[in-house]
Amino acid sequence: MTWGIWAAAAWAQPVAPPADAALAADADGQARFERGAMGVLLGWSVASVGAGATGFGLADGPRAQGFWGMNTAWGAIDGAIAATSLASAPGRRRAVTAGGRSALDRQADGLERTLLLNVGLDVAYLAAAGWMSERARRTGDPRLQGAA
Repeated sequence: MTWGIWAAAAWAQPVAPPADAALAADADGQARFERGAMGVLLGWSVASVGAGATGFGLADGPRAQGFWGMNTAWGAIDGAIAATSLASAPGRRRAVTAGGRSALDRQADGLERTLLLNVGLDVAYLAAAGWMSERARRTGDPRLQGAA
C-alpha cells in the first residue's frame, strides 16, 4: 500500500507550467488524461489485491488459491504500473517545461508504449491461462485449472 501513498505524494507536487500557452494547454490535457487513467488503474489494483488476498485466505483448496493468488499478483502488477506513472508525473512536466513540444510528444509516445505493454501483458496472461487450462486437463493438476 506504500506505493499508493508515494504516488499520491508525487502527484501533488507543484510544477511550473511551460511558457507557451498552447503547449501548456496540451501538457495539462495529457496530464489530466494520464492522472485519470492511472488513477482508475490504481483503484482497480487496490480492489484486485484486496479481493485476491481475502479470497486466497478464505480459499478451500489449491484451485481456488490459484485463482485468488493470480488476482492478487495481477493487481500488484497494475498497481506498479499506475504508481510508477503517477510518481514520475512531476518530472515529466518539468521536462516539458524545459524541452517544449518534442518533450511532450516523447511523453505521449511513452504513455502509449506503457499502455501497449499493459495490453501485451493482458494477452500474455490470457495465453498463459489457455496453456495452463490445457495442461491441467492433461495432467489433472488442480493448481492449473483456475476458475474456468
